[in-house]
Amino acid sequence: MFSKVENPSKVKMCNPINSLIIAKIN
Repeated sequence: MFSKVENPSKVKMCNPINSLIIAKIN
């Protein structure tokens, strides 16, 4: 879907929900 390694800040800005998912996985 998206590369968090590429730019996590951009992903968080674009989709805060995805940020929560990443935090949940981690």
